[in-house]
Amino acid sequence: IESLKILIVLDDVWNHEDVELFNFGNNMMLLTTRTLDQEPIEGSAVINVALLTLDEAYYLFCIESGLDSTDANNARIIDSMLSICGYLPFTVRMIGRLVKSMQTVHPDMCIKKLANIIMEENNLSGMTQVNSILDRTFSFVIDDRAAFALQLFFGTFAVVFTRENTLRPWVIFEEVELLWSGLLRTHYIRKVQKILAEKYRLTSVTKIVSLMVIMGLLDETYADVPNQAKKQRYLKVHHDLMW
Repeated sequence: IESLKILIVLDDVWNHEDVELFNFGNNMMLLTTRTLDQEPIEGSAVINVALLTLDEAYYLFCIESGLDSTDANNARIIDSMLSICGYLPFTVRMIGRLVKSMQTVHPDMCIKKLANIIMEENNLSGMTQVNSILDRTFSFVIDDRAAFALQLFFGTFAVVFTRENTLRPWVIFEEVELLWSGLLRTHYIRKVQKILAEKYRLTSVTKIVSLMVIMGLLDETYADVPNQAKKQRYLKVHHDLMW
């Protein structure tokens, strides 16, 4: 490998130690980071990626939310939501996923009402507004007990399946089912299960997990199972939620 010229791509770098592990030979390196590099490597070039433009944010929001980007009736409402996102890609994605998840649970609710729910009480400015949006991940679940149950499930998922060598391992779906079954042994979650089913159509852990994939909380992938026609489902915590 020392005789080859290789392009190494490192995404979401946090410190120089991570870079030095791959800084060997006569290789080219491309890396992305959210932090300002005070001590760039000699000979490196820095490209500062600006915030999204309005058109870019609008396009990304429509992809994540599933809304029709050509519908002029929604344009002003979408613009108002984007204005409190600070045009940050991560926040635009999260608010788009939030709209999509709310539509999944409340398919008859109009976009204007969805926007009002998301933006209510967001009267602050700057990053405080952004943090407020991110804190409202389960805001569409109006029942406090149901919202807490979903937060507990997701939080338990993030903690229980953490490994020493990785914070976000892929987990087979059957293990996720066992986790939910364990939570259902508690009297509190058993009572809330009826609320999730009747009010939000979340009648099984399959639907709960699928909703969290739509929301952008979990990633999913499928792999072939040897000697079987079916595919195995795997899930893990989405990378943007571990920063």
